Amino acid sequence: MTERTKKLMLSDRELKDFWLIRDGYHFFQAMAAACEFDLFTFLSRNPKSSQEQIHKHLGITPYATRALLFALATARLVEREEGGERPVYRNSKAAEKFLSHDSQYCMVPIVRRARQVYYRPMFFLYESLKTGRHVGLDDVPGKGNTIYEKLSQNPEQEKIFHQAMDATSTFFNPHLAVVEELKQVRHLVDLGGGDATNAIKLAQLFPDLRVTVYELPTVCAKADSNIARHKMEDRVRSFAGDFFKDPFPEGIDAVFMSHVNVIWSEVRNIELLRRCCEALPSKGKVICYNLTANDTETDPPGAAGMTLFFLALASGNGMAWPHRAYIEWFEQCGLTHTRTYRVKEPYDHAIIVGQK
Repeated sequence: MTERTKKLMLSDRELKDFWLIRDGYHFFQAMAAACEFDLFTFLSRNPKSSQEQIHKHLGITPYATRALLFALATARLVEREEGGERPVYRNSKAAEKFLSHDSQYCMVPIVRRARQVYYRPMFFLYESLKTGRHVGLDDVPGKGNTIYEKLSQNPEQEKIFHQAMDATSTFFNPHLAVVEELKQVRHLVDLGGGDATNAIKLAQLFPDLRVTVYELPTVCAKADSNIARHKMEDRVRSFAGDFFKDPFPEGIDAVFMSHVNVIWSEVRNIELLRRCCEALPSKGKVICYNLTANDTETDPPGAAGMTLFFLALASGNGMAWPHRAYIEWFEQCGLTHTRTYRVKEPYDHAIIVGQK
């Protein structure tokens, strides 16, 4: 064995990790199929279920059940326990936390969005890298230069997309309670606030706060419905327009952006932050809540994966930007960075606060 061959020897764990990535499309589809069957919720409520019990619950053939469980066990999403009359299965810790509907961290809507909205267009990552254009967007029906514009013309996919965003908001909204600066705010505009899930939570957390959701007209209709359902019309409202070119609502003293900056290039983010600064009074606040890369751009996995999504599909130029990028943008736009709140669970985010 040559010295070079010795250096290339992999441990069993390293080898398995490689195969899980190389064959990742198989294992993602296995996870997505199990989510559609709601298998992980079943196993959460019925741990140590046999293959026969699972097959009866899923309503598929014994062979299909066996193949699915083989893939899920290999991917460490279910665990197989030997020793009794027959093997039994239970959720792994990760599946119990993220894939059961009984968990507050349930990511099933996010998995569904990946399968039904993102998966096919992401096939064109190579072409997007080669051409410098988000070629994956061509696979999405409709007109527009971003996935958000096209989804507004596809009600079913838009619904799936916003259900996933709601799930994401549910994970992270509780962390907003620690943002001391929000106690000083009276009228906040939530840019790209979707169906007002964030806005409603902010109003509930801070009783003196009024929130305006600035969104596209088709999304405002969903926001209005959600606001009415929560009986929050006196403190939360929608405002239709394009925040890159239309005026901001009047009388605001803070701008909140959740998962907005990741969509755009550095140039567009600076443009947007300058617009925010112009709309705010002296000492007005800008609060950016986003998935962030580490400063060496080598981790975490969620940030790297989402960056490829922005490159190939969403807008062609977004990224899970590192924390240092926000500080640099703030300085260019007349904002002073005052504080950063780190959010590690369920995956790396930061709440970055600036003041005019």
